[in-house]
Amino acid sequence: MHTVTDYSTNRTLNVDHLRATAIAAEAAGFTAFNGGKDDGGSCNFDSAVLHLPTAWREQVLAALAGTGLHVYVDDWMCDPGETAFHVRSERTGGQGFSRTRAAEAIQATFKAAGYPGTTYYQMD
Repeated sequence: MHTVTDYSTNRTLNVDHLRATAIAAEAAGFTAFNGGKDDGGSCNFDSAVLHLPTAWREQVLAALAGTGLHVYVDDWMCDPGETAFHVRSERTGGQGFSRTRAAEAIQATFKAAGYPGTTYYQMD
């Protein structure tokens, strides 16, 4: 088991668990994306967002690499010392509710596994 500790918060990251969760989240997102009719609505940029310690940045990016999730990193809407990892399935795109379904399914998978975050909603 590969772990990393953020000593400023005393939180520990199990990198193998994060990777396994990311693979499951991508599959859930892809299934949800295909699970309903695309409503043809407005293009959106909805995505799941993980809020994790900045000290874990490189380990998180390494764990998510090759899982089928596209990752965008920023520090917007984060507590001090945290980084936002926006994730979405590389196999999905879409517009309207299909992308929203995928983002919510990905976020639900990470939340069920104990990872803090939210779903980011943005219409174009």
